[in-house]
Amino acid sequence: TLLLQLRNNSSDASTSSSLRFVNSTSGTATAGGAEISAIRNSNDGGSLTIKTAQDSSATLTTALTIDSSQHVGIGVDPDGILFRVESSVNGNWAGLIKNTHSTNGSGLKVQAGDNADVDSFRVSDVSNNTLFNINGAGQIGVGISSVNGAFTVLGTPMTAVGHQAVAEIYGNQGQD
Repeated sequence: TLLLQLRNNSSDASTSSSLRFVNSTSGTATAGGAEISAIRNSNDGGSLTIKTAQDSSATLTTALTIDSSQHVGIGVDPDGILFRVESSVNGNWAGLIKNTHSTNGSGLKVQAGDNADVDSFRVSDVSNNTLFNINGAGQIGVGISSVNGAFTVLGTPMTAVGHQAVAEIYGNQGQD
């Protein structure tokens, strides 16, 4: 059962209907609060946006967008990516996935990559330089985007500290 419907009868190709929440005694207040908008766009069908403001005098900024292809953007337009999160965070993590189950709490699972030509998981720096990569064949690269073996490392050669090696790498047969 439909309880509430907002309708914009505009014939324009691009238009929106919005529901705004404002804590103010002024009937014309536009700053602060929050807003939910359904946007009809001639290019991409329809989308839903949620806007928020940091305080009562701030302007609304888009916090969440769901486009007509069900792509989700948090803090950014999804731009063709299924799930995209972007923010400028100073002195803290941009995101956290935490499982607090005390006896059987798994972490994050990434299931992707059908062969060695496709990345299953990649970590890049702010300039989009590859720091760590795992391709669909399970090959691992550190400091390199094109992995060419089970484990590929690109970087400045390291020297042993004292008599201990910095890293030991073994093939399928184990230790020599």
